[in-house]
Amino acid sequence: KNMEREYSAKKIAYSEKLASLLVENTGVLVVQADYVGSKQLQDVRASLRGKAEMLMGKNTQMRRVIRLVAQEIPDLLKLIDLVEGNCGLVFTNEDIKEIRDVIVNNKVPAAAKAGVVAPNDVHVPP
Repeated sequence: KNMEREYSAKKIAYSEKLASLLVENTGVLVVQADYVGSKQLQDVRASLRGKAEMLMGKNTQMRRVIRLVAQEIPDLLKLIDLVEGNCGLVFTNEDIKEIRDVIVNNKVPAAAKAGVVAPNDVHVPP
């Protein structure tokens, strides 16, 4: 009996998009998006428009597509270990340092919320 998996149209479209981005672009950045607001992501996307494309997605699905494309481009396997947590991929054919700077410049200090670990030590005077 044929146990071939049926993927939804949405997943197939996503997979094709990720596969084509992996093939067509020379540079890939892995970005962490923990505690990044949607407005902030929008701003980053807007500032990257024309230079780079950001793709977020389900990690298992991203890994699956990367493995498939890696059959042609073995270097991509290095990405698989980096896909974890709340991450996205930024694809570009431009200078990677330039793109990284655009992303880093969009960093905004996040408001303290319950349950969030502070990025640096907080000292309360006695």
